[in-house]
Amino acid sequence: MAASAAIATGAALAALVVPPLARLDGQAVDASTKLRPPSRERLPGTGDVGRDLLPRCVHGLPISLLVGLVAALAATVAGAAFGAAVVAFGRRRDGAVLPGPTPVTGLPPGTTPLSSR
Repeated sequence: MAASAAIATGAALAALVVPPLARLDGQAVDASTKLRPPSRERLPGTGDVGRDLLPRCVHGLPISLLVGLVAALAATVAGAAFGAAVVAFGRRRDGAVLPGPTPVTGLPPGTTPLSSR
């Protein structure tokens, strides 16, 4: 758990500190460097049109963290609401309160993305 907290804290600090300090241009195109592997000059490499991937990752980090935080908060609120409903209505009505989440959690891992195609 400490490692997860350290990674989350590091990512949050990077999202807050790096974009204003780093003056990286993620839109600069250099066709001679397209699809290059990671190197000392370009740590994560370059994309299909020669753009450096590091500034693009740095730019997307705050947005990704915000989406993850909102999803975690929504799951926490929904879980607390379902739990409170079970407590309020009693264990006998547990099946009536939680009919939605039960089938989803009963699926084997990896089958949910396949069912949306």
